[in-house]
Amino acid sequence: MSGTTVLTMQDERLEETAARMRVLAHPVRLRILALLECEKLSVSQIQERLDLNQALVSQHLQAMTAHRVLRYEKDGRQHVYMIRDETVCGLLRCIEKGEARSVQ
Repeated sequence: MSGTTVLTMQDERLEETAARMRVLAHPVRLRILALLECEKLSVSQIQERLDLNQALVSQHLQAMTAHRVLRYEKDGRQHVYMIRDETVCGLLRCIEKGEARSVQ
């Protein structure tokens, strides 16, 4: 394997990581993740707790599912969402700690 191939593979991985981070960079998505960190929830439960319309919640859930941040299970006719990758929670906690320190 040449050095160029290794670099390209690393570049692809970095691009994937950057895409996942971009999908998290939205206040509504962060609020959804905060809810899902504690429990699995359906679209309607998330919608109700955040006081947002169903279409908006679904759009954000779809984006996070596409980037492998979330996953869902079918429960009858509903989709119940949960965090797919617990490292996302760790990342968010690190960011929160950094924000708390910058305020002090």
